[in-house]
Amino acid sequence: STGTPTEEAKKILKHKKIDNLFLNIYGSPESKLVHLQELFKYNKYNKKIFFGDALSDYEAAMKYKMNFILRLHDKNKFMLRKNNIFKIIKNFENLNISEFIND
Repeated sequence: STGTPTEEAKKILKHKKIDNLFLNIYGSPESKLVHLQELFKYNKYNKKIFFGDALSDYEAAMKYKMNFILRLHDKNKFMLRKNNIFKIIKNFENLNISEFIND
């Protein structure tokens, strides 16, 4: 789920050779709330994780009772005051997803 236009997001992920890691790619103009509504319409998941760096990411994650992992940067430090942030990361380098799903 991204604010980037859907077709552009697909091209970026394909260029990075990681498009095969995604079942669905959702982008603008729809909102992240719409993306999650669509994603959860037919699927129930035991573990739900939302990585984000924007207030809209946090709000969508909270609405759908997802663990929110904040990618922290200089422009979103105000979000450190938010409740229910599951984890904080600086970037996605050396990311081990098992550390987030085995908690």
